[in-house]
Amino acid sequence: MHLLKHLEARLRADDDATAEALKEGRGLDLRLTLALILCAVLLTLLHDFGTAKAWKWMLPVAEALGGDAWAGHLRYVFRYAPRAELHRLLYWVAATLLFYGALPALCVRLVFKEPLADYGLRLQGFWRHAPLYGALYAAVLPLVAFAAWQPAFRQTYPFYGRAHLDPAGWIVWEAAYAAQFLALEFFFRGFLLQATRARLGWYSVLVMTIPYCMIHFGKPTVETLGAVVAGIVLGTLALWTRSIWPGVLVHVSVAWTMDLLAVWAKRGV
Repeated sequence: MHLLKHLEARLRADDDATAEALKEGRGLDLRLTLALILCAVLLTLLHDFGTAKAWKWMLPVAEALGGDAWAGHLRYVFRYAPRAELHRLLYWVAATLLFYGALPALCVRLVFKEPLADYGLRLQGFWRHAPLYGALYAAVLPLVAFAAWQPAFRQTYPFYGRAHLDPAGWIVWEAAYAAQFLALEFFFRGFLLQATRARLGWYSVLVMTIPYCMIHFGKPTVETLGAVVAGIVLGTLALWTRSIWPGVLVHVSVAWTMDLLAVWAKRGV
């Protein structure tokens, strides 16, 4: 109850500040405007150039720089090598770190001229809020365990399809997967949420949840709808704690659990 009252008080303060800002008529909010435009641009670039299948754009560049030899090597790495699937996934992770992590961070530091700690990277109070996030993980765990035995789930996870045959590659993938979630949480629950909070208050959570849900399109429907709930819950908690780290921990824990159960299920088939 104490945590809920604290959360309510923090959100009410944000809403009061937002109402005051609108009442004063501050005009165009450049930070809010730039954050939303950058969000749309980066999501577009990630969709077109950052998926595991998007590596092909590098072929003409490789041919221009190094001829057929470079292009041939690129094809081997991403298409014919024993771990070509893993290489494609690592390309996706690298693109995610760029578009979700590095570029928004540069915007915060160079354009907004604000510390990254104000955008969710502060560690202060981490352990104080850890029990609440642990409860979230415990609540989701039964649903994950149930989903792991569904055919659609096993066809999707783990993303590295040879994980049950390649333990070393699986370890590399899971480490990269965790880094991807750090970038994702920073983008949605850090950059986008905190950049819109001052003007929109708690409604910044709903604004953030829309694109967060959309990046799940193509995944199992239950997971995509679950992203709406997760976006609202994790966004509200990030708004309260001003930190993304507990959310990163929950996201990585759930993802690793999903992959572990999926691999277990595949080995049991």
